[in-house]
Amino acid sequence: MYKVTLSMPVYNVEKYVERALLSALNQTFESIEYLIVDDKGTDNSMDVVRRIITNHPRGKDVRIIDHGVNQGTGATKNSAIKEAKGEYLYFMDSDDEITKDCIEILYNKMQENPVDFVAASISKKDTHGKIILEHKYKDYILNDNAKNVAHIYYLDKIDISITTWNKLYNINFLRDNEIYCLPKHLNEDVFFTFQVILNAKTCILMSIITYNYCFREGSVMNVKMKQKIDLRVFQYVEIINYQKQYLEKHKYKYPILYAYILTRTMYLAYFFSYQILKSDIDNKKKYIYHLLNYPINFYEIKLLNHKQLMNYYFYIIDKSPYYIKYMIILFCFYYKINKNNLKRFIQAKKLYYLCKAVFLLCIYLLISCIYHMQYHYFESIVFESIKGLGMFL
Repeated sequence: MYKVTLSMPVYNVEKYVERALLSALNQTFESIEYLIVDDKGTDNSMDVVRRIITNHPRGKDVRIIDHGVNQGTGATKNSAIKEAKGEYLYFMDSDDEITKDCIEILYNKMQENPVDFVAASISKKDTHGKIILEHKYKDYILNDNAKNVAHIYYLDKIDISITTWNKLYNINFLRDNEIYCLPKHLNEDVFFTFQVILNAKTCILMSIITYNYCFREGSVMNVKMKQKIDLRVFQYVEIINYQKQYLEKHKYKYPILYAYILTRTMYLAYFFSYQILKSDIDNKKKYIYHLLNYPINFYEIKLLNHKQLMNYYFYIIDKSPYYIKYMIILFCFYYKINKNNLKRFIQAKKLYYLCKAVFLLCIYLLISCIYHMQYHYFESIVFESIKGLGMFL
């Protein structure tokens, strides 16, 4: 039996897969199973892979999983979780590189302090190998019954990257908690990591860099970041709704943290709503209604141990007409009132004045719309009114 399974999806990476695969095959750690998931690209990537494993001493440790048809990176990770024979699972993209001692470092740290996952730091490089950015963790070990990973992430504000790669996962942790990726999603990492954070009791974060993320034009990640919102807006809505449903289903596991997690999820929903408003897509109203749909009732908010005021705010906006939602989203993000500023704003007891101003603004908008009798004036009126309201406050 292998100690570690390293999973690598292959899809249209003919120019880069050799470098990535060799960095994986040339690891100093010996007991590695390599899962190559063929996601049916249109170039010669798999020919390159087969040539390498035929001639490499570790070729016998490589297993190819054929997806038959293209299913997306989320599905490749789900296949790896299902098929892995190792005690631990490591995800790697097929256009990146890992240091030669990457798996050895992560595995040894896992043996020193058995945890649900170990995460190391990364560097971002361009196609010429020049370092553009480094993302470094502070060395941290969570192996304390008094806390869990959700606690340090949501309360202690310890950053954990949402990427799936450069983390060594205990395979039983993933399987026992039925953690999976959403198939055919450009943002498959988001929901996967959300589940990991909520279910993991222990983890280790390491400052050492063991992964080189290679930034290139046309990669899946860069296309994902550059595509217009209208090409992925449905997936944003779907991810947020999955998170709400998952949180509601498991809320009794997090009696103290539930309010914090719910509030963070709703902040994310408002951020995506703002992205939708800025876009040119159709059916904005439908998507925003889905995103801002608040998952618990008024009575349940009273039972929350924390964040009651913010959650009353989310509840009231959910029950409000669309034009109220529209104004609130614009107001909050036009003036960049993030969660910290909004918290200070409320603590300064200005919420009453905000509500009063919004109410007066609503009256003004209704009168203006009736006067003009044309709906297409609505958006321009709102933008101008929001600017005026911001100056007033």
